[in-house]
Amino acid sequence: MSRNHSILNREIILKTALAILDESGLDALSMRTLAKQLNVKAMSLYNHIKNKEDLLNGIVEIILNEIEFSENTSDWKTNLRSIACSFYDALLRHPNVLPIISTHSPVSVRGLEQTEKFLSVLKDANITELSAFSLMHIIVAYIIGHASMSLTDRQGVDDYNEQQPLYGQIDLRIFPNVLEASRILSQRNVNEEFVYGLNLLLDHL
Repeated sequence: MSRNHSILNREIILKTALAILDESGLDALSMRTLAKQLNVKAMSLYNHIKNKEDLLNGIVEIILNEIEFSENTSDWKTNLRSIACSFYDALLRHPNVLPIISTHSPVSVRGLEQTEKFLSVLKDANITELSAFSLMHIIVAYIIGHASMSLTDRQGVDDYNEQQPLYGQIDLRIFPNVLEASRILSQRNVNEEFVYGLNLLLDHL
């Protein structure tokens, strides 16, 4: 990818960084690699990005802005379910973002816009400000946690289907419940499982 220095801006840098992260993972993402991909000098990036942490915060900002906030219905649970599923899908599209999504927060106008929308849905349910903020964290933790486990489980199913020793040299006959579960991993639908758990969570709010 070739970029002219004169059109370099923060958005172009962040989108390119996300593309590198998607393709090669977090270890491959550096300011030097990013500059090479953009065909600019590394120092020119610092006119738009403060440092590596700012870069990672910006990537999280992009992911959050992929969340779709459809027009509100009269049912706040329906609204929350739609938002949660959109966030979940965004994480599955960008699995290499999962290691940083819990530790980096985009404190910017674009990043806070999504938080504002999320909190407004909770407040529509007559939930107090403090409770709304706490519930947002609970729901976000569920989304991120399930996305992480889903991707790990999918890799496990692939390994099992390829006849690789999923549990190494352990004789699973001494763990009959684990053995039975390992045989039916491929029958799981992680997306349906996510919605099921989300409904349980929302029904008890």
